[in-house]
Amino acid sequence: MGVHVIDSWASVFKKWVEKAPWQAVMGLVVLLLLGVIAIIVTAQPCSNLNILGLALDQTKQAACSSKDDGTASPLAPATAETKTGDAPEVGVNPAPPSPALSFDVSFEAKGREDFRKRHELNIVEFESATLSQTPENTFGFAYSGSFATVWKDDLESLTVRETARSVYFEIQKRGGGSLYIVGFMRGDSAKELIRNGFPNKLIRLYSERYKDSDAIVAVPIKMIKSVGQSTIDVSREKYIPVLDLGF
Repeated sequence: MGVHVIDSWASVFKKWVEKAPWQAVMGLVVLLLLGVIAIIVTAQPCSNLNILGLALDQTKQAACSSKDDGTASPLAPATAETKTGDAPEVGVNPAPPSPALSFDVSFEAKGREDFRKRHELNIVEFESATLSQTPENTFGFAYSGSFATVWKDDLESLTVRETARSVYFEIQKRGGGSLYIVGFMRGDSAKELIRNGFPNKLIRLYSERYKDSDAIVAVPIKMIKSVGQSTIDVSREKYIPVLDLGF
């Protein structure tokens, strides 16, 4: 009986199309629109729909950006703050960052002593030892000509002494093995170094103070790109060694 019913409906629809083709087309359009409306109404909120090749994005509606209770929408991407897997374990301290290399500059008469105290440095307890034998958190003194000779390729062989002399520069071996050379420079150049945080290509480092306006500076040896030598002739009997440090 069901077959006969289908056949009868099919024959009725065929006769209707033959007698009123435009009405049949309009009827199909209406049925199609009603189907689309039904899909939209019954679809989940804040979802993407694709109806007969037409995309309908409901996620851009204002109501989809957040929920009424203030929590993030399930469609919103998780941010770094909302992730729980990256949280550090309780009782585990993160590794401290390595100290950044920087210049120490002082215009004080006791600036050298301030550098040593700030970085907790002690004088080396031996004479004529190599830099490789010098322990961390100590300071000693090295001849300017020797430093200029070995600074690039064989710095660890530099002779560090306990006794200071006018032609020596102070060498500091701070925590972590960072190496600094200490001397004096022009006051105006030192002020520019303080402003910029980095020298303007060259520092002329003196082993002794030449003028009252000079500043004392600790230079990270690792940052030095070139080393030259010159002197300041104070008198016929005295001169001050100068290291021309390029950066």
